[in-house]
Amino acid sequence: MLIATPDHHHAPAAIRAIRLGKDTFVQKPLAHNIYECYALAKAAKKHKVLTQMGNQGHCSGRIRRVCEYIWAGAIGKVTEAHAILGRNFGGTGGRPPAKPVPKGVHWDEWIGPAPYRDYHDGLHPFSWRSWRQFGTGTIGDMACHNLDALFWALKIGEAKSFTIECLTQSGGSEEKFPQNNVIRWEIPARGDMPPVKVYAYDHGKLKSEVMKQAEKKYGRKFGEYTLFVGDRGLFGSDGRFLPEEKAKEIPEPPRTIPRAHGGPIEDMFHARRHGTTPCSNFPDSAGPLTAFALSGHLAMFAGVGKKLQWDVKKMQCTNMPEINEYVRRTYHKGWNV
Repeated sequence: MLIATPDHHHAPAAIRAIRLGKDTFVQKPLAHNIYECYALAKAAKKHKVLTQMGNQGHCSGRIRRVCEYIWAGAIGKVTEAHAILGRNFGGTGGRPPAKPVPKGVHWDEWIGPAPYRDYHDGLHPFSWRSWRQFGTGTIGDMACHNLDALFWALKIGEAKSFTIECLTQSGGSEEKFPQNNVIRWEIPARGDMPPVKVYAYDHGKLKSEVMKQAEKKYGRKFGEYTLFVGDRGLFGSDGRFLPEEKAKEIPEPPRTIPRAHGGPIEDMFHARRHGTTPCSNFPDSAGPLTAFALSGHLAMFAGVGKKLQWDVKKMQCTNMPEINEYVRRTYHKGWNV
């Protein structure tokens, strides 16, 4: 089963396929909210099906080399990571006036699990990404690509708790996501890894001073990019040191992470044929990564300057319980996850 719908349909479709015993491929982001990420991961384990999320970079050799260099201590202890997501979905205002449903659009089915609304401008077929009931904004659309390297390399999935805070944003409403977001997670120590601050910027105009200084000093221009800041240097999600000459001083680490077998779909076919596990499967990779990314929504909805304490296992904000209403959604009848 391959699911490539708007975000709000991902989990309802996927969990039904999984319960029918079907191997399931879902395009990113895995789900519309944090609860759905873990529900899909749990169901995949229970029903023993193969699963894969379509974040292409997770299948690359580059992301594995980034992890292997970080784990080998190539830039020492990493204390900060800065990631540019590269979009700016969202907006302001309420719902536009209703219009007739275009011919050929099955509107009830398109609405699916979301609360019913009449058809209106700015939603179908693409702009749904900006709308809270249907999309997941910039962070949902792009973090499964651009936070993937830091989530894996810094072993963030091992953290039992962390804080989340929105540092800047503009716009937003009950209908649309805020724009121009800068989100900061503060992650406690994990094993031999020190506490780390992770920053996500909706787009490049918001980038941090450390990134601007690195661009100027090393003659670089960062697009969708992650910069790792260690106590012994800088390293990028493109697998390059800053300065690049430093690579000559760093021993090349051994290849310890199994390589994928082509892109996400090819890797899943290989797993089916050879009894292996897809590399971006729901329980081990896609579920935890997407849930981490979507925790950024909680900080956006709380507003600038509200530092949230997040308990990963309980899926709860412990210091601002009213924000927990955004951990999961209320489903239109018949579409529950």
